[in-house]
Amino acid sequence: MTYTSSDLRAQTPPDIVQHALRLSVLFAVVFGSGVGAILLAKQSLVVAGVWLGNGAAIVGLLRLPVTRDVDKFVASAAVVLVATLAANLFAGNSLQDSLVFTLGNGAEILVGYLILKSHPFARATVAVSDNPVSRLILPLLMAAVLAPAIGATIGAALLSGGVHAGPLTVWIQWWLPSALGIMLVVPPGLFVSRASLAELTAKMPVVRDFLLLAVAGLLVTAAVVVTGYMTTIMLASPVVLYAAIRYHGIGASLAVLACVFPIIPMAASEFGATISTMPMASERLALLQGFAVLNGLAGLWAGSVMDEKAALIRALTQSTTHARDLSLARQRLLMTVAHDIRTPLGVIEGCSEMLTTDRNETERNERLVHAIRDSAGTLKTLANDLLETARRESASLTVDPKWFDPGSVLGSVVDELTVLGTKNSEAVLLACKGEVWADPQRFRQIAMNLISNALKHGRGFGPISIHVSSAEGASLLVVSDRGPGIATSDLLRIFEPFGVSNGPVSSRSAGVGLALVKQLAEAHGGWVRCTSTPFVETRMEVSLPHPGHTLRGVTTPDSIASIDPDTLF
Repeated sequence: MTYTSSDLRAQTPPDIVQHALRLSVLFAVVFGSGVGAILLAKQSLVVAGVWLGNGAAIVGLLRLPVTRDVDKFVASAAVVLVATLAANLFAGNSLQDSLVFTLGNGAEILVGYLILKSHPFARATVAVSDNPVSRLILPLLMAAVLAPAIGATIGAALLSGGVHAGPLTVWIQWWLPSALGIMLVVPPGLFVSRASLAELTAKMPVVRDFLLLAVAGLLVTAAVVVTGYMTTIMLASPVVLYAAIRYHGIGASLAVLACVFPIIPMAASEFGATISTMPMASERLALLQGFAVLNGLAGLWAGSVMDEKAALIRALTQSTTHARDLSLARQRLLMTVAHDIRTPLGVIEGCSEMLTTDRNETERNERLVHAIRDSAGTLKTLANDLLETARRESASLTVDPKWFDPGSVLGSVVDELTVLGTKNSEAVLLACKGEVWADPQRFRQIAMNLISNALKHGRGFGPISIHVSSAEGASLLVVSDRGPGIATSDLLRIFEPFGVSNGPVSSRSAGVGLALVKQLAEAHGGWVRCTSTPFVETRMEVSLPHPGHTLRGVTTPDSIASIDPDTLF
């Protein structure tokens, strides 16, 4: 497959540079691990006693996003093969042996990649607790067993005669280090990410523990050298289990690498005969590799158990949080319904009583009938909110905005609140300019709360002013009165449930009306704010955006500079 000119134009220079950088990192990891393994742990053996390069290559192919594109995946695979061949040649292998090793390792990497690629392992944005190593155990074991078996079969068929070793010996010497490398490199390689490191760092003293892990590895190595017994490597088992309990699969793999792998080069060299009764390096390496495999499996299983425990705790926490949020949502719904249902019920009750006594006032009776109808509509909306919340298990409110004349809605609200002719009614100044984009029934609820509050708290201090205007892609509803107002300290909380003022004028308020106004305004994409100067003006503003417009942030009295010390203290 080749790139067309349009493909090349579509790839911006930063994309090409980033892709080249990723391929360079992949080449360096595979080449470096291969050269190190051959120089440190091959000695006179057919193959190196430790081989991490294939596991690193599999991780690189799985983690790099280049695998989503066929051309880029082919380029990545080619880089892996070139790095493997270059490592063998650089470390002193003959060209013939290097080609055999490259062929066998390439087949091993391909098989391991195909086994693991279908599993959604960690990415850079996934936390380790969201991707437990228990989901990796089965495919990891399949890859660690089958992939090296393919490479070992190729190696046994092509290398055994030339080095005067039997096919079974070559097969075992190939399979053990490759299987161990895949099993130990793949878990940390796939799960180490920005999110997982941030999660572990936030919970545990990572630097201290990993320093202790490095010290433990040095102590185990020193114990083997000082005692002269390779079996002292068993001291690594509790270290591996401790790391698995603390850091799950990542910790288990790193513990085996820290405690066991430093001894493998010693076992492959002539020095190994001084710490073991086994005269052959291949036998000593087989013992160490088997021990590392068993400890790695035990650590990974322990890590999977800890992952499952963490997943259960996380699920329980999420369930508890969800139940608490649901309870709060239902509580807010009940508060809203209990608050808003009182006004229309009072209007319906009062109008009904007046209809039964005033039989000759046709015009007034017509107004009363309209008031009853509008109040019934408000009650219907509240009932629908209750049903909607019960279905969705949340207190969110839906809106169905449209263009309408706000004057008719505000006029009906004023009629409802003043039609009963109570002694507390005040002169209401109503002025509307332009249409409003909002849900008419929700707009009515907003106006009902603001106007009823103004009539309630501003009575006897002057007229109530209601004004609607449009500017800068939004409609602004302003309701103001000249009552005692609201203390500056109370402005911080009046839009929260039960956030009533401490003044005596609030003694009859449930403290949820303004919270509902805020919720309805935000459901439209708007905002609400309040300014108050006692006996001069208490001003409530609600801004509702027009279609295609987004409101800028509104400055609300929530900063230190806005607090009045005289009222706060």
